[in-house]
Amino acid sequence: MGVTSLPSTQALTPGADLWVIGTSTESPWALKLDWALNFQVLRAATHQRPELARDLNEVLNETGLERVVAPVTKRDLLIAADMNLPCRWVLSLDTWDLAALKKTAEGLGHPALRIFLPRAIDSEKFVRQWTEAMGERDFQLVVE
Repeated sequence: MGVTSLPSTQALTPGADLWVIGTSTESPWALKLDWALNFQVLRAATHQRPELARDLNEVLNETGLERVVAPVTKRDLLIAADMNLPCRWVLSLDTWDLAALKKTAEGLGHPALRIFLPRAIDSEKFVRQWTEAMGERDFQLVVE
């Protein structure tokens, strides 16, 4: 299997189209990359859904229509990064779910991957889980 371990000195070099990071609480790499991305990850994490306009609420009350609001769930964030970093995309994972990562990678046409693994995740265990979920797919691994 083609797992390439990159030292931190080569982590920000070209070589993969999709870079995968965790949350800023899990990984210092997330903070460094977010800085290069003009803090898009941080802004998305603190974004709040706007409230309905007062006039719209009045119309709903007058007509007796039920106000239906979709539940807010945390989601992964895909950012176009080709203007800021030597990759096409950065994927910020809310949770390290390999099924979601696989679905995103398939949707992007199976790009070359560089995964910035958080400290709390054992790299050997991650590689085993990766092989079970993704097969013999090559990727680059940056361990802190």
